[in-house]
Amino acid sequence: MSTFSLYCRDGIWYAHVNIREGVRKRISLKTKSKKQAMEKALEMQAEGAWEPSGDGSWWSYARDWWIWDKCPYVKESVRNGRRLTRGYVDMCRTEMLKYIDPAFHDRPLKEITSGEIPISPTLSRNRLPGTRRWR
Repeated sequence: MSTFSLYCRDGIWYAHVNIREGVRKRISLKTKSKKQAMEKALEMQAEGAWEPSGDGSWWSYARDWWIWDKCPYVKESVRNGRRLTRGYVDMCRTEMLKYIDPAFHDRPLKEITSGEIPISPTLSRNRLPGTRRWR
């Protein structure tokens, strides 16, 4: 079973969850009190919400990325007021499938390093020259 620790940032409580050896995940509990955060964290832990699913491959992890109704990042971004369009999300999904998925589809996630990740032409055009910053 995953262990966790709680912390507060800007009045919102979060959990740092130890998924497995060397892998931590930060999860917003969307509560404003420590008591509510602890209750929600224990409930999520009991439900097994933090346990890794799939076979540990890149694809089992990224399967729902950039799908409008499934991707946690897209859902959270829209909920927080970020203006994402379905067209933008579809373009990101297409680029992920075209440039990243072929390189990593069946590889175990723990074996992939950041230096191996290909940058798509669209992403590289949006980078400021000579920096890691985005426009």
